[in-house]
Amino acid sequence: MTRPHLHPESHVVDRIGMTGYMMTTDAFPDAKWVEEVHEALANATLGLVLLHVLGVLVSDFERPAQPVDATQALNLSAGVSNCKVSRGRSFS
Repeated sequence: MTRPHLHPESHVVDRIGMTGYMMTTDAFPDAKWVEEVHEALANATLGLVLLHVLGVLVSDFERPAQPVDATQALNLSAGVSNCKVSRGRSFS
């Protein structure tokens, strides 16, 4: 059975869990490298999360969100568009 395609960041989280589990087993007694890999992956993930949050904040200051009224939000969630052409049909 093949595993469904996941985002690359989920593989990093998998590796953090795997190395964390490896530290609790007797298969790797006193293996300092497992702890080092686990710590490096965890720190890299935290760094990427911080970069992501900073990027969101910067983009929010560059282009503030436009308020959406309730009718617009309902139409968008239902897949309705204000366009005159939708799915190749003309609604005039």
